[in-house]
Amino acid sequence: MNIKTWTMFIIIVALFVCMPHAHGQRYYADYRYIAPPAPPSEEPENGDDVPAEKSARLRRYPLPEATVRSWLSLPAPIWATSDFSAASPIMKEKLLDAPAHHVAVGLDLNLEAAALFGGSEMVDGGYVFLAEMTSTNAFALRVNVDLTGLRQGERLWALDADGRAAFGPFTNADARDNTQLWLPTVLGDRIVLALHTPRDTLPLMMINGLSHFYRPLFLQAKQTDDPLPCNISITQETDPSVLEISTGISVLIIPVNNGQAACTATLLNGPDQADNLPTPYLLSAWHCFGSDVKYEGIEAVWDYRQEKGSNIVPDFYELPRNSGTQLIDHNAVLDTALIKLNSAVEIGVHGRAWVGWDTDPPSVGDAVQCIHHPMAAHMMTSRGAITNTGVEVCMNAICSAGYEQQLEATWREGVTEPGSSGSALLNASNQYRIAGALSNGNAHSCASDANNYDNFASFSFFFLQIGCLLDPSAACQTGYESERRSCCVMRMLGLKTETLNHLRQFRDGALGEFTLGKQLVRDYYDLSPTLSLWVEQDFVARIIAEIVATLGAAWGAAL
Repeated sequence: MNIKTWTMFIIIVALFVCMPHAHGQRYYADYRYIAPPAPPSEEPENGDDVPAEKSARLRRYPLPEATVRSWLSLPAPIWATSDFSAASPIMKEKLLDAPAHHVAVGLDLNLEAAALFGGSEMVDGGYVFLAEMTSTNAFALRVNVDLTGLRQGERLWALDADGRAAFGPFTNADARDNTQLWLPTVLGDRIVLALHTPRDTLPLMMINGLSHFYRPLFLQAKQTDDPLPCNISITQETDPSVLEISTGISVLIIPVNNGQAACTATLLNGPDQADNLPTPYLLSAWHCFGSDVKYEGIEAVWDYRQEKGSNIVPDFYELPRNSGTQLIDHNAVLDTALIKLNSAVEIGVHGRAWVGWDTDPPSVGDAVQCIHHPMAAHMMTSRGAITNTGVEVCMNAICSAGYEQQLEATWREGVTEPGSSGSALLNASNQYRIAGALSNGNAHSCASDANNYDNFASFSFFFLQIGCLLDPSAACQTGYESERRSCCVMRMLGLKTETLNHLRQFRDGALGEFTLGKQLVRDYYDLSPTLSLWVEQDFVARIIAEIVATLGAAWGAAL
């Protein structure tokens, strides 16, 4: 062997460093729960609503119901499209490439108000201009508008075409610098836009696009693509702590280009704000978002669950809803994302929880639970156990894209489905603290639970980059980076997960304790590209690498 080969032999001892570094100090938080407001001790007089009913009605009718129905009785031009009907070739083509968690397709419009709205109608306090938009076979609609042209006193309302709800008012102030304002989701295949103005001239605005929901969501009638029958309703849960924690779970409606996606998110416990409530951070999966998402248009819908002891679900229009978020941080390799709501979360009729978390990763065999909204349906839960850790998931045949350091959970009760993505992995063996966020899995079956497993993004690794936001004593560090570049030698050797875990123990419990070992770690990362090329081209080098890896794994297994 020449000098170069001997040098390579020494450096290859550091191959074990491709395993992720163990975390140092442990951080954790338990869940915080705020009970719902107490009902009045006496029956309200004169038929007044109790506080919860009043709040629900205000969510449904920020504009008086009588006004809504009065405006809807006025004539309005109808803009209609059948491009997305079930039999449409356009629809069939769009669905071919639609990710499983997507629920709506979009249409670019770029229409001026004059192309949609009819003439003015005089109403109390000014004039109203109306326009109805219809998309055949839609379960719900969302409209994207540009309100930067509105003047003072001009307001836009979005109305359920049957008069069941109103949303608004939206003004120039809502537009700010954002020319892409997503209006709230309205159920059904029709939506009415109402421009109210003190002037008898049509206000200036643009209708940028329309989302057509092809999946049913928030509906009370049973549909053909309802969630699998072996899903377990959260109302069947008997643990009071889990029921309290479940109030911190929401459905996300996410604008992606002009379409929409649905995922699940969890409210995290952390330091209090000025209102004595934790900052409204939501944990979810990065694949739910991406570069084409308009975060200002994300809706978080709360408390969508069956009533206990029945199949009745609440009216969508009466559910608490937050509109608008900011992306705080994400990690594409782990498949995790942290977003922040732009407004405070309402304490609903079930109360509200900010869910606990722990940087101490779970172990194989730990009991776990997941609370989620499959197919954007009412809240479900699944129970199982951790069956693997440090999992690497390939998302294509050549493994050029994928996720790392994931936690595998196998379900013995319940399942997950599209829409469940992003839901928290709750470690039942550790006070139901969050251990991960749902990333991917195979198609689940009600006939057998043998292959009903999912992979979750590791919360402990994601905490490295968001820790200072959740605990003032923690630091925000550089996030976990892919080891596909630095660990290519290990990939070439085709080592099993068990062997890699033993190498991690060897690194941390033996070489990592010495200055020389730490230097080898640094040298390995510096020379990783050269090492991989050498092992790939030199048969002797490959044999040496395999011997070193075997010895290191055996040492680690003995620690």
